[in-house]
Amino acid sequence: MIVDLKKYSLIDWQQIKDNIDSIKDMQLDIIVINEDGILSVIPYEKIEDVLFPLDGSEYIKRSSIYIDKSLISIIGKQLTIDLNKQHADIHDVNIFYSLYKNCRFETDKDYYNNHFNELISIRNIERIDYLKELFNKLKLFTTQNKVDLELAKLIGNILTDIGIIERLNLIYHLNYIKQNNISDLKNYQNVKKDDLLFADIIGTIVNILEKEYSDAYIFSNISSFKDDNVICHSNRVFVMMVEFLYYYNEEISRGVASKLRVDYKKKYYSYYNEIGKKYNLLTKADRIEDISKVGFRKIEQNEIKYYARAAFWHDIALVDVLHNIPIAANNEGDSHSILGFNLLKYCMAQNEYTYTTVGLHHEYYGNGYGTFTNMYNKQFANKTYNNIENILTYDANDIENLTALSYFPAKALEIIDSYDSLYTNAYKNSTGNIVNEVIAYMYENFLGYDIKIDPIIFYIFIKYLENVKNASIFDCPL
Repeated sequence: MIVDLKKYSLIDWQQIKDNIDSIKDMQLDIIVINEDGILSVIPYEKIEDVLFPLDGSEYIKRSSIYIDKSLISIIGKQLTIDLNKQHADIHDVNIFYSLYKNCRFETDKDYYNNHFNELISIRNIERIDYLKELFNKLKLFTTQNKVDLELAKLIGNILTDIGIIERLNLIYHLNYIKQNNISDLKNYQNVKKDDLLFADIIGTIVNILEKEYSDAYIFSNISSFKDDNVICHSNRVFVMMVEFLYYYNEEISRGVASKLRVDYKKKYYSYYNEIGKKYNLLTKADRIEDISKVGFRKIEQNEIKYYARAAFWHDIALVDVLHNIPIAANNEGDSHSILGFNLLKYCMAQNEYTYTTVGLHHEYYGNGYGTFTNMYNKQFANKTYNNIENILTYDANDIENLTALSYFPAKALEIIDSYDSLYTNAYKNSTGNIVNEVIAYMYENFLGYDIKIDPIIFYIFIKYLENVKNASIFDCPL
């Protein structure tokens, strides 16, 4: 059963009790969403039998109850959700955790509970002032030659705090969407000042990460990177995305395109040919030049900053603990990429480089879902032709125009996102060469059957792990 909550208004439990006769006369079912986000539909004739015995219980206190908007005219009071007021009331870490369950820390648990409680208890303007102080401290390190442990910890703390503050701001974003027409969103300025500050900080961190590290694994044992939650996951993916893009540029400078051209027919052609046939592409991918209209090119520094933002915000719309890897059956997590696309595009002052990357990061060449699949299905479903000329593009407009199948930074993010999720899970249960195990698993499951990831980008990612992270990988033929 699909429930459209736009047709419902939030109502408190006392209003249900006071108006039960009207509810039954109007035959209005009610919707109950418990603290875990589980939705239940209670038929009007069962409300007294099912819910009245729970009067005063923790279940009722912690659940949200919705009623058809037609009841509003009867009881004479507007009861729709005031998200802006709800945000003002989020000054308790436990309320925050009830909304964002996947932000809990187990590593240094007491420290983060206390820190988040302090951060959440103050006004937004005070949070931003606090973040500006950290930013000023970060700027003092910009002339430092290496990324040492002190700087790495500061970067982790800043990223973590931005992640928490933006999730609080998300309520403001949703409130604006609720109260305005889609055509008014371009004039939205309520929180853009914050987002521009976040972008400035992230850009500075991107520049710093180009420096040499005092230790290749300097971020690995810092608490803001090592936990199994969406905050640490986003922090890790952000750093790995930046490191990978810098390494990718080095490979391009070293002439990797020539090696790829030599190896293309033997190693890569079969993958791209299969992708081309699946989508009835205009080009046949007979040569490596057919994959992308500009070949494989270097990424500009400003582009790295945009793609880094996408990596950092890629799970901003994921408000529950979901393991988003492409082999998971009935993966409902994929829909968060589209919601993230809309939040970044309309509410968070991001550009097309960033929101396009987020909207595509669970596509998996048609084995997942995202904005491209959504557009493609509407325009070309059940047709034997389309306008797609290339498999890969560096231009976000090609995705919007449906002239290219995939977007380079999104394909890189797919690999890094999946790798981090798989590595984190494997780390709990394995004592062997985890990097090799994860890469072998990805090769077998993401390229061995249906093609889910880009094989050439995956090859360069493997080289990044070997040459930057000193990994030993031997169970992957690429």
